Amino acid sequence: MDDLELTVIPGGAELSRPGGMTLSRAADPALAAGLDRPVTAGFLDLERWRGDTDFREGRDRLEQTAASLDPEAILAYARFLLSWELAHEALAVGALAASERPALSNTPEVAALRGAANYMAGRFGEASEALAHPALLNDPAAQPWRGLIAARTGDFANARRYFDAGQDTIFFFEPVWRARISAWQALTALNTNDIGAVDALLEEAVIEPVDPEAAAIAAFAAAGLAAARGD
Repeated sequence: MDDLELTVIPGGAELSRPGGMTLSRAADPALAAGLDRPVTAGFLDLERWRGDTDFREGRDRLEQTAASLDPEAILAYARFLLSWELAHEALAVGALAASERPALSNTPEVAALRGAANYMAGRFGEASEALAHPALLNDPAAQPWRGLIAARTGDFANARRYFDAGQDTIFFFEPVWRARISAWQALTALNTNDIGAVDALLEEAVIEPVDPEAAAIAAFAAAGLAAARGD
């Protein structure tokens, strides 16, 4: 990580690399060799749910389909909204799907959606409760979300445990969330005295275009690492 630079700027800090940033190490498909794409309820395939159209086109199409009040169509719309990080809207539409088919409320798929949406909305208690669904407790794909919640609330010991339990699924998260998870993993490693792991995790938090959250948390972790090393 010697070529990464930490710059203090108004309101925070910025992590950069001279000559431009590169994609994270985890973005190399060769590193996924031997890993199976998660197919469990806890895997939120945000990149696929967003699709390859722009927001307005996707929203209009799924909104029109959801107007039929078919629960699956409504749930597809909720997933689309979640993929764009419209957490409150995703929760409301997900609740509508459950009102049309009450059995959906108890499914791990909807619980995982609620967990992620509540996390995005900053409702960490509600997020943790949703992800405590019995089918998600040992679901590797749900563990990075539980790790994020724990890290955000300062419970770094459990954050590390959750991140480790879901490590093989993190590659399959969309790039932005993969970078955010890596940044929080770096901060978690720093706070659990695993100083040797921080550098590699900071490398994985580097992404183009820069994600503000990943960059801010990575910069904070890099500053802590420099202090720990006496740099």
